[in-house]
Amino acid sequence: MDESADIDTIPDSPEVYPEPEDHNELGALTADVPVVDADTGPGPEDVVEITSTPPGPGTVAVSESPVTRSRKSVPKPVPVRQTTSPNEFRISRKGSKRPRTNDTREEDDSDTCSICLDVWNTSGRHRLVALLCGHLFGQQCIEKWLRGAGGEKCPQCNAKARPRDIRAIYARKVSAADSGERDRAVQSLEEERRIRRAVELELANSRLQLQMLLEENNSLRGRLTQTTESVESHKPTSPLQPYNSSSASVKLPRSGCRLLAYDPLRGILATTYSQTNSLFSGYGVIKSSATDPRSPGDCLLLHSKPIRTLSLSPGARGLLLTGGADRLVKLTSVLSDSLVVAYPTSAPVWSACWNRQTDHYFYVGLQTGGLLVMDLRNTTTPLLQLEAAKCPVVSMEFVSPAGPPSPHAAPQAAPLPSSGVLLGTLEGTQFWELAATDLLKPNILSVSGSCTTVCVEPRSSHWLASFRPGRLCPTVRHVVSQPALQSAVQPEPLPSLPEPLPSLRSVIAQPVETFYGGTSMKLLSRSTIYSLEGDVLVAAGNETSQSVEVFSVASGSRAQRLAIPSPAVDVAHVGLDNGGYLAALTDSSLEVYKQTSNQS
Repeated sequence: MDESADIDTIPDSPEVYPEPEDHNELGALTADVPVVDADTGPGPEDVVEITSTPPGPGTVAVSESPVTRSRKSVPKPVPVRQTTSPNEFRISRKGSKRPRTNDTREEDDSDTCSICLDVWNTSGRHRLVALLCGHLFGQQCIEKWLRGAGGEKCPQCNAKARPRDIRAIYARKVSAADSGERDRAVQSLEEERRIRRAVELELANSRLQLQMLLEENNSLRGRLTQTTESVESHKPTSPLQPYNSSSASVKLPRSGCRLLAYDPLRGILATTYSQTNSLFSGYGVIKSSATDPRSPGDCLLLHSKPIRTLSLSPGARGLLLTGGADRLVKLTSVLSDSLVVAYPTSAPVWSACWNRQTDHYFYVGLQTGGLLVMDLRNTTTPLLQLEAAKCPVVSMEFVSPAGPPSPHAAPQAAPLPSSGVLLGTLEGTQFWELAATDLLKPNILSVSGSCTTVCVEPRSSHWLASFRPGRLCPTVRHVVSQPALQSAVQPEPLPSLPEPLPSLRSVIAQPVETFYGGTSMKLLSRSTIYSLEGDVLVAAGNETSQSVEVFSVASGSRAQRLAIPSPAVDVAHVGLDNGGYLAALTDSSLEVYKQTSNQS
């Protein structure tokens, strides 16, 4: 058989082959051609091998597989049922039939079996299967490989494999996609998640530690409070008790009292009250005699909202300064009990004080933190409007220039050459120095906290600032300090200036003594500082023990504790010629504690 004729093509014509009249003239015998279904393709049983010999005289040699028939048994030509064009198939000498396609693309390695290099199918004997190692083959090929000379090994990785390890893969097509970028993204995502979990765990641990530290801090604060109270109770007290322990209670004609003021020049005690009856409702002042506080006093109804500040003029004018939440500052004559003038303000009034050098000036502190400089001669607008703080100015006191040095002064304290205004806010204390041009220069003092009262003892130049319990200190504090000047570095004069620059200085408060009170202050109660028989005393109410405590600056300890029936909201020392007393104001009464005979 000629090698050039290794492939024969089935004729394209679907017609029936006619029976030749003479077999000797046919030249080659036409054998049975099996019918091939175009949907399933040729099978192994459809393989036909045809060998032809040159026509000879009267002989024809025919070889047919699987059955070889002699010339005598050759039947008539069988018609071929053609369902697909014969050009779509080719018959090779090895007997494999491959469908022809018009697609000229190169076949991808991921679509072919690595053993026979043929495309695997989704069904049949050459369907797509895989081993345990993950490599893909045609089923027939890998079965022959494992049972044949290949042994029980994978053809690609030599991993151990057995026929029972073959697993069918149900897929139309398997192709290897480049997933490197996706794998890197997934790895990056997993790394971010790991970092996030670690950060969340660290945050949870930090919160737990913070909670434990807060609990420990609260415990230490409680222990500090107990220790402070124990130390205060065991401190040596003054050998001389300033006041009698029993008080004379004076029932006031009105309730809702909050503020107390004393005028030593005219011997007047003034207390604020509230009145809520249907006929006359409002807030006013009770004016009574300091020498006989039991005598009934006069009630002056002044404001429509609560009064926040009360001050009596130091000079001969006899004016009562009041300010309240109704945004009014009123001046009332204590001699005629008549209103002199009323000043409207832009915000509720919280504090006010007189200029003790020139009594036609006074200062007003607002809820918004503003500071107003007022003049009696100007009844329309304030002379100056300043912004002192971002919170209410709850207390203020005028400071005169320093007199002779006090025996209880700080060793390094320098005299204060100028006057000013001492302010107490909910954030701390300030001193506004009065310059020669009547302008105020601010000085932020180091004594900080939620201040409730500032008070000045003019003879000894002591300042008192009382603070509510806070985060840094769980108890009430009463800080006694003295003003001092602190000079800054003198700047070098510039050649272009004919005169040297003025020296830079600031006013500071040097603490002298600190006294501790109770652990609570629900009311903004006020305290006071005053001189008595060569000593400087501080008197303040204690809500925790419901008492009035008197502290001595000379001994640095509590001198006396006076019981009181209800919490004190304000205290004042009343000095008289025949012996003074300490007045403690409650909601509806005035408690009077007389001085002892050895202090008179």
